[in-house]
Amino acid sequence: MLLLLKSFPTSLPALASRLEAEREVYFTLLANERVSDGIYPIVEYTTLGELQEWTSKGFARFIADGLPEIRRETLVDFQKNNERPYPVKDYLPIAPIFDMRLINPAENLELRWWMSFSRIGFDPSLTQAVVFVEDYAGCNAGTCSYGTGNFILLQKIDGKWIIQNYLDVWHLEAGI
Repeated sequence: MLLLLKSFPTSLPALASRLEAEREVYFTLLANERVSDGIYPIVEYTTLGELQEWTSKGFARFIADGLPEIRRETLVDFQKNNERPYPVKDYLPIAPIFDMRLINPAENLELRWWMSFSRIGFDPSLTQAVVFVEDYAGCNAGTCSYGTGNFILLQKIDGKWIIQNYLDVWHLEAGI
């Protein structure tokens, strides 16, 4: 019986550490957002938005070329974690300083601004992370006048997540 336990160790500590790291990264991203009313409308499911259509091979090459510092393991983990959408509330920080409102943009056409996140990809040591963030503004009846989609590469240095690099994937600026 002891041999079986040693052969198949539980992964609960690893899962707990990963969840903590995800919450820390999302906290860092939210803390870097500038919001005028203190409300953070966040799309209720993780998403890659328009990027869902990309092939994984082309997708990986694009990210690796645009973020030369990214480790292969971080990128592979990112791809694995974004094979399907997840409820983002399960990964957001539990921090009362952010007034987060989970939304579905298709049902909330009166929103003037919102953002969406992918799941986060990590290296095995949980010291490098990559996430895709979409940010929309100037929205009226489902049409937005401004939007961006960026991959953000973060590094954990001295216990804090630091934004290391951005990869601008798309940018929308339309007249109102």
